[in-house]
Amino acid sequence: MPPPQVVEEYYPGLGRRIRAARVDAGVTQEELGHALDKGRQGIWQIENAHVRVYVHQLVIIARALGVPVTALLGGKW
Repeated sequence: MPPPQVVEEYYPGLGRRIRAARVDAGVTQEELGHALDKGRQGIWQIENAHVRVYVHQLVIIARALGVPVTALLGGKW
């Protein structure tokens, strides 16, 4: 497993990439939440790194936003 510091540094960037892709796609937090069976607050929590995203959720997010999963993961990882 990566050190806790690496994990804690990763999720804020992931949230920012998800938010940027969502905004670029013209999708609201509520619309994205519908795809994940979450409310707007649930998407806010993901975008602000208050909760971690499961792999299957990341795939659903990428599909809903029309981007490859790798675009959300970021090149550094």
